[in-house]
Amino acid sequence: MKRLLSIFVVLVMLVSLFPAARAEEESIDNLKQRIAELEEQLAEKDALIVSLQEENNELRQELQKIGVNHNEGDSSGEIIGKWINVNDEDEYLFQDGQSGTHNGISITYQIDENKVIITEGVGSVQTRTLQLDNNDGYLRLIPEDMNTFFVKEDNFDEISSLVKKETATILVSQNLWKCTSTAVLTVYKFYDGGLAALAIPGETMMLSWELIDGNTARLELDRNGEKSVSYVDVVNENGKYSLISNDGTVSWVPYDG
Repeated sequence: MKRLLSIFVVLVMLVSLFPAARAEEESIDNLKQRIAELEEQLAEKDALIVSLQEENNELRQELQKIGVNHNEGDSSGEIIGKWINVNDEDEYLFQDGQSGTHNGISITYQIDENKVIITEGVGSVQTRTLQLDNNDGYLRLIPEDMNTFFVKEDNFDEISSLVKKETATILVSQNLWKCTSTAVLTVYKFYDGGLAALAIPGETMMLSWELIDGNTARLELDRNGEKSVSYVDVVNENGKYSLISNDGTVSWVPYDG
């Protein structure tokens, strides 16, 4: 009797395992099906990536045919051409193939987003960075180390004319310009029409002035028939104006007297 009871218990346990086994098999089947679906989706995405890469390569080839060196996020097409400094007519020529010239000297360049990194020279190599900017409605390249900018050749005449007008306004609008490099009070006064006055203790002299570029004024003094010429750069550093002599040894700042 005990033997029959033991056999019955074993049979009951085996029967109870059948649903669990079937549930486990169904779970495994569902998992396999889900894995297959994911593999199919990944295969579709891989195919899409390959297609996009092929399309990108085709676009790069087309850009190269029309003379544009394309790197993701750069502005190569806007860089190609001659750029002229609005102040001193310093020139850069950017050509295809990341090469060009700076005032006739060979250079190479790279573009990192909106920055042009220029390498110039052999042996003693110099590196310079220009920032591409169009906040004023036209493209310009701004050096990191100078208070000036370059524009494309086609825009140079118009932009440099505007820059000269702005510089002339800065010169004339100040009441006086006081020399900070002399012990005695020495001041300039600029007038419209190219006239200016130089005042030192006990004497005032008249002179003429003209802008020879976007930020450089040529001053000519005629003192008893003896003429002397000097040059000053008009500097605007974040709205703070100053005049700097051509050799950098003398400076003037706005002065209300």
